[in-house]
Amino acid sequence: MYEVLTSQPPDLVAALRETWPQIAELLIAVETEQSVEERLSLLRSIGAAWYAQGGAAEVLTELGLHLSVKLQISQGVIVSELLLAFGAAQEEQRTREWETRLLARAAELDGLHRIISAANSTLDLDTSLQTVVETVAQVVMVEACSIYLYDKHRDELVLRATRGLNRAAVGQVVSRLGVGVTGWAAQLGHPVVVHDVLQEPRFNVEPQLGEEPFRSMLAVPIVLFSAERYQFSADKLQGVISVQTRGPRDFTQEEISFVEVAAGELAFLSPMHSFISRPMSACIRNSAS
Repeated sequence: MYEVLTSQPPDLVAALRETWPQIAELLIAVETEQSVEERLSLLRSIGAAWYAQGGAAEVLTELGLHLSVKLQISQGVIVSELLLAFGAAQEEQRTREWETRLLARAAELDGLHRIISAANSTLDLDTSLQTVVETVAQVVMVEACSIYLYDKHRDELVLRATRGLNRAAVGQVVSRLGVGVTGWAAQLGHPVVVHDVLQEPRFNVEPQLGEEPFRSMLAVPIVLFSAERYQFSADKLQGVISVQTRGPRDFTQEEISFVEVAAGELAFLSPMHSFISRPMSACIRNSAS
């Protein structure tokens, strides 16, 4: 059914040799190969490479019609081999993407199990919070993750756990609501995503943290929602989870949702409520004792 004439310009192969070297090498090989079986194998390699380069199936068909004249092989045979290999490569890519999503989902579920276990364990608060930042950083694959708790008496966010930043700053670094990306998320009551903090005027560098190398940031408030879920107020704020990466990054909705779920579990961490309800200075003294 492919036995049709084509007006394909004769310089197509030459153009491909300039833009896609891998395909150019395969084209040279298929033109010089004498064995029919080897030629068909090379055609399949061209079809797979064509998909990998992001080429269109329609243009691949035109290439096949052009090759059929040079190779003196049926148009139907050449085009079929090219398109079958193209389709197989496409399906293989879809399978890999599905497997990647499945593995990511499994990691999320495992991480959520660890977070829930930490939230419901008899461990002290600092140990539970450290487990959460370690888990979130691993699942979302970021270089830094921190938890700030809200001191209602001082109206400040206090760093209580971190992975990737200076742990000596725990209990020392504070942020006011509305100040910096973390304080901004706390004030808004919903996640804040910053692709590149160097382009974000609200970003506030804290020298004690050693966060200068980090570029992207996601800050998610820890909020104890009641039945009026979407009516945010400061009295429901428990703290903020923030994650940071060394390079600019666009966080996916799945990643944002996972951190939101982690924040939701933390909101019900009972030791945290007593921690937040007392003056922070007393809490820090007790943590150190």
